[in-house]
Amino acid sequence: METINIHQAKTNFSRLLSRVENEAEIIISNQGVPVAKLVPFRTIFLCMLALCYVIL
Repeated sequence: METINIHQAKTNFSRLLSRVENEAEIIISNQGVPVAKLVPFRTIFLCMLALCYVIL
């Protein structure tokens, strides 16, 4: 999993989205502190479905 700073994320946002579409996960940091994580939507969606299945 790659970590990039906010400036790199702003400069290369389209490229980052393309990589995330291909299953990459990217952490965005601010002054070395992780503040966000880009993950494919289907990963989140599948986790939500699994959680709903467990709860019900």
